[in-house]
Amino acid sequence: MSKQIPVPTSELRGFLPHRPPMIWVDEVISYGNEGKGPFGICRVDIERDRSFRGGDGKVRASAVVEWIAQSYGYVKASVRLAEGFGTEGFGRAFLVGITDCEVDLSKLTDDKCVHVHVRELRDMHPAYVIEGKVTSEDGARVFGHARIKVFGGEIPAE
Repeated sequence: MSKQIPVPTSELRGFLPHRPPMIWVDEVISYGNEGKGPFGICRVDIERDRSFRGGDGKVRASAVVEWIAQSYGYVKASVRLAEGFGTEGFGRAFLVGITDCEVDLSKLTDDKCVHVHVRELRDMHPAYVIEGKVTSEDGARVFGHARIKVFGGEIPAE
């Protein structure tokens, strides 16, 4: 699989339904597809005034889950592109569960960005279990982690 790193998320817009200002992940730093499924690391610039900040200007704890979900989508899209697939059949994804979630943003101090590490643990098509963690750029500090479940297909109309 050929890797063109980094991949700006602006090049992956056809894969996810998000549009600015709800795109919170800036680029895919690394990705792969070995073992159980897609994995990778994404970068989120946190210096800018973004939608993941509350009225007090601080990063909301809920941002950790959304960063993990979006990072998984962008990593999976990068893998699909590297394997020669396009957006056809990618479908929409819906967050349907969150477990093992812990967030401590008190360690988020003068950081300009965070790294989001994601790994697909289980493929139960059309549902997927993903593990993610948010760290400092050097990986020394962990700001949060969660296991999420996404449904990766269309929900039939009633």
